[in-house]
Amino acid sequence: MQAIKLVVVGDGAVGKSCLLIAYTTNAFPGEYVPTVFDNYSANVMIDGKPFNLGLWDTAGQEDYDRLRPLSYPQTDVFLICFSIVSRASFENIRAKWYPEILHHAPNIPIVLVGTKNDLRGHHDLKRPEVSAAEANNLVRELGFSGYVETSALLQTNLRELFSLAIRTATSPKSASAKKKGGFFSSSSSSSSSSSSKSSEKSVPIPPVMPPAGKAPWIDIITSSYDKEMRETLNSESFSDVKFTFFEERPVYAHRVILCSASEFFRRVFGYTLSSDQAEFKLDDLNEGKVKNIRSVTIKPNEKNDDGTKSSGEFVEISIDSSINRRVFNRFIEFLYTGVLNYLDKNDQLQETIALAESVGFKYLASACKNVLGGNEDLNPSIGTFLNDQLGETSKELFFTKKILSDIQFIVEGRSIFAHKALIFSRSNVVNALIGRNFIEREGKVEMSDDVTFDSFMAILEYLYTAHAPIEEGDSVGILVLGNRFDLRRLVSLCELYISKEIERATTIGIFRSELDIIGLLICAQRHNAPQLEKFCLHFISSNYQPMRRRKEFALLDDKTKKHIEDNQWPPIHYLRAVEDYEKEMEKLKSSSKGWFKK
Repeated sequence: MQAIKLVVVGDGAVGKSCLLIAYTTNAFPGEYVPTVFDNYSANVMIDGKPFNLGLWDTAGQEDYDRLRPLSYPQTDVFLICFSIVSRASFENIRAKWYPEILHHAPNIPIVLVGTKNDLRGHHDLKRPEVSAAEANNLVRELGFSGYVETSALLQTNLRELFSLAIRTATSPKSASAKKKGGFFSSSSSSSSSSSSKSSEKSVPIPPVMPPAGKAPWIDIITSSYDKEMRETLNSESFSDVKFTFFEERPVYAHRVILCSASEFFRRVFGYTLSSDQAEFKLDDLNEGKVKNIRSVTIKPNEKNDDGTKSSGEFVEISIDSSINRRVFNRFIEFLYTGVLNYLDKNDQLQETIALAESVGFKYLASACKNVLGGNEDLNPSIGTFLNDQLGETSKELFFTKKILSDIQFIVEGRSIFAHKALIFSRSNVVNALIGRNFIEREGKVEMSDDVTFDSFMAILEYLYTAHAPIEEGDSVGILVLGNRFDLRRLVSLCELYISKEIERATTIGIFRSELDIIGLLICAQRHNAPQLEKFCLHFISSNYQPMRRRKEFALLDDKTKKHIEDNQWPPIHYLRAVEDYEKEMEKLKSSSKGWFKK
C-alpha cells in the first residue's frame, strides 16, 4: 500500500482541523479546539489502488512559523486552506503560505481549498466573500494543481478534494517535479538516481514532534429551571394568588408566573400581550361567564405573610366545583415546570385534557395524550420549549418593569424593579438576598459598589429566563457576579464562551494577541471557575514559548508557573533536538555547494 503524506496549512480558524476530522470520521466535530500540531490517518481506494493517507494538521499562528516547516519534509502534496468568508485568509495565501512552502518544500504540488462553503451567500454575516473565480485565478497565477470548495459541516466535496490530492501526489508530472526538489523533496522521489539517494541519506531528519494533547472539555451544567420553579410553587413564598375549591385545600401561586406561562391567566389578570385575545371583564369572571371560574376577589395587600413587600394585591379565585383539585394543581404545576406529574395512565389524564382544552393550553393536552399513546418520551422536549417560552414571556411582560414588582435593586445609584417569584429558588444566595433580611428596607436591596449595572442586568435576565446575554455583555464580569450569586450553570456558560473568545483572539498570533489570557487564568482561580482555569492552564502550557514572553507572565504565582513549566509544549527535549537539527542543516548547507539555492 502506497503511503501519501498530505500537509494542511492556512490561517488559524479557517477550518483546517474540521476539514480533516470531517473527512476521516464522516462527522463534523461538535467542539473545536485550535490545533497546535496534529496527525490523522486514513486508508482509501483511489482508481482501484489502496493508499495510506497521512494527514498532517498544522498551526496557522505566526508564533509557530519556526516549528511548522519541520512538518514539511517528505510531503507529497500540500493543501493551502482559506475561508471563503475571510478575505484576509485568502490574501495570506500569496503573502505568506505560498512563499513559505516554496522556500521550504519547492516543487511539491499544492491544491487550493476554500472552506466554509455553507456560509456563502449569508448576507447577515456582513463579511466580504471570496468568489470561486478569484480562487481559480490564483490557482492559474501560482501554478497550483487545482481548487476545491468545501464544507466540513455539510461534507461538501470532501471526498472529491482528497481524491484530487492523492491523484495529484501520484501523477507522473508530480513525481518528475519532486525529483528536482533537493533535500526537502518528498518520499516519492526515492526512485531517483543512486547519487541522489546517497546524498539524501546524509540529510538530517527533523525530530518527531510530540503531541500537544487536547484541551480540557468544558461541560455546561444542565438547566434545573423546572426544578427551581417547582420549588417556588411548593414554597408558597411571595404568592399573590389563592385558588379555592369546595371542601379542599387551596392552591397558592404567583401572578407573574401564571401570566408568563398562560394566555388564559393573562386574560384573567389583565396583563395581555399584543397577540392575545382581549382580557376578561371582572363582571364576567364573577358571573360564571368564564369557564372553570366561579368568582374573583381582589384585595389590597402591602405585605406578604413573612413581612416582606408584596406585589400590592392579593387575588382569590374560586374554581368551579366541576374541577378536581388534583387535576387543577397538575395544570398549575405544568405551567410552572413544563413537567406532567402523574402516577399512571389512569391518573385522571382525560380530565386533565378536558381542563387544558377548556383554557386553551394545548401543550398540557398534548403531554397527556403522549402518555396515553405510549409516546411520553416526547414530553421532555415540550417541557424545554415551555421553560424557554415562560422565560421569554416573563422578560417581555415584567423584566425591569414596575408592574407587579415586589422588590427593587439599587445598582450604581439606579433603581431596577424586579419580581421575587421569578428569581426565587435559583440559589441560596439569591433566596437570602430577597428574604426577611431586607424587611426594614421596604423591598429595596442596594448592591455593593463593585457591582456594575450592566453585569447585574445580565444576572437578573438569567434569573428570569435561564439565559444571559453573555455575547453582548462583559462575559468576565458576568462570570464574577454569577459566582458571587452561586449560579453555577451561568458560570459554566461563561467559561465556555470565554474559552471560545480565547480561540478567536489567538487565530493570527498568541504573543501579540490583545487578549490577556493570563489575566483570565488569574480571574478563574480567584472566582471559582475551575473549568476555565484548566482550559487556560492547558492553553498557556501548550503555547509556552509565546506565552512566557508576555509581560503578564510575571504575575503568575510560583505554583502556577511550576505547573505550566512542567507541562510546557513543545517540551524542552524537543526544542533542544530542533536546535541540533538546525545546526546540522546549517552545516549541510554550507558544504552542499549550492544545493539549497533556488
